[in-house]
Amino acid sequence: MTKNIIILFGPPAAGKGTQANVLISKLGIPQISTGDMFREMAKAETPEQIAALTESQRTVKNIMASGGLVDDETVNSLIKDRVAQEDCKNGYLLDGFPRTRNQAEVLDKMLASTNDSIKFIINMNVDDEELIKRVENRRQEIINSGNQPREDDNPKVFKEKRLNVYREQTVPVLEYYNDTAPDGVLFTIDAMESIDNVTKKIEDIISG
Repeated sequence: MTKNIIILFGPPAAGKGTQANVLISKLGIPQISTGDMFREMAKAETPEQIAALTESQRTVKNIMASGGLVDDETVNSLIKDRVAQEDCKNGYLLDGFPRTRNQAEVLDKMLASTNDSIKFIINMNVDDEELIKRVENRRQEIINSGNQPREDDNPKVFKEKRLNVYREQTVPVLEYYNDTAPDGVLFTIDAMESIDNVTKKIEDIISG
């Protein structure tokens, strides 16, 4: 059986999380988010929790604790361990990986070694003005609820840091797949429409 291996691309605030939830529910596959994985590793504090981490996970935790950036080799190892788990036997949705060209090349080799391949790469396109508007709205909603927004949900920080990182790291990955992905695998959709309309576009792609 062909695995449903899907990569979801898009700038921060494009709505990837919302659409990922729809896809994993519809297809019965797990979402693998490197950001979520890193946050879970950072929470491991007790000796028992730390002992339960894999070698790659402990490496990531130590790197983050020292304020460093997690290198490609460690991230690749982490993903390799994760996709080998039982819940990934029918496929999985990757969010936040691959983030560099090196990661994309390693992923291709890893999949080739198990006779698997990426079924769909979906790039959610949203222009900067709309992204900043969404960040401003989200920030205000969090404040109105009495909570403290994330520092990088400040529109200025968002534009100068998160968007720049996305352009420097992830856009070249899309260019790589544009050159190497077989026909019918890479799709770019307009994600500026309503959530329901974007969901329908993605479902149309998945259903063929």
